[in-house]
Formats: sequence, structure tokens, C-alpha cells
Amino acid sequence: MLMKPARYIFLKYIIPLGLLAGMFSFITISGSKDNDGVIAQTNKLEYAQSETITITVTNYLKEDIYSAIGSGTPVYAIKYVQRKICGNKWEDNFAQCKYPNCKIDIDAPQAVKPGESKSMEWNPLLFVDGTSKSVQAGSGKYRLVILYTSADRKEWKTIYSNSFVIH
Repeated sequence: MLMKPARYIFLKYIIPLGLLAGMFSFITISGSKDNDGVIAQTNKLEYAQSETITITVTNYLKEDIYSAIGSGTPVYAIKYVQRKICGNKWEDNFAQCKYPNCKIDIDAPQAVKPGESKSMEWNPLLFVDGTSKSVQAGSGKYRLVILYTSADRKEWKTIYSNSFVIH
């Protein structure tokens, strides 16, 4: 059996595969990664107005992080639902009713281990000024500001999800 040299295999198969992968890289959904290595991303880039949105937080750190995204009350992982209003300006909206407008019973944040992902489903409701009055998110471009903390829980950090459109 005649063996092909490694250079031939590399030029004939490996390089074209790399080029092919690069050609289709535009279809990936990239989340926003903070400086520490935590990513938040949605499962799609476009949604119908009443469609449920899945958000995934992935921990690329070497230590556990903690977030409500893995808890029984995952909506409290969302600090803000931001809607793009003009240019590079984003308007902060609430994904839940805020104290003192509502009694809040929030589960403890759950660990997201290194290399692990946790997901939640969010019905895109906006709570007007943090009150109990909610409205369906209207058409527009959005992103989510997600909260997490480290094991010492001294400081809450935020990351931004990828932007997405609701029609």
C-alpha cells in the first residue's frame, strides 16, 4: 500500500476543510464574552414577537461562577433587557417586577462549573419601570445584560448577550 506524504494530505484535505469552515463562520451566533471568559448567547438571531427565547451562559473560566440562570428563578439572571434606540444607544428595560413593587422570592444563584453551560427560557416580557405591569417586547433590536458572580460573591459582574431582533 502506497502512503501519501503528510504534506499532500495537508494540502489536499486539511486546508480546504479550514477554508470551507471559514466560509460558513458567518452563520454562527456569537455571544458577548467578558474579559474573564464568560459568554451569554441566544439560540437564534431573530424571533417572532411572542416567541420564547433561550439564553445560554457558558463559563470558560477555571473556577465556578454563580448565576440565577441555573436556579428555579432564572429570570433574575437578567439585569436588563436592552433595546437599541438609536446609533449606539441602548435603553434599559426590566425582565421582572422589582422591589418594592412586588414581593420577590428569589432562589440562590447556582454554580456554573468551568466548561459548563446553563440555559433558560425567557418569554420576552418587559415590566414597565419595574412594576407589576408587563408588556410584550415590541419589534426592535435587543440584547440582554446577564448577572453572575465568582465563588467569593463579593462583586456582581455583567455580560452582554449577542444582539437579536424581535419582529
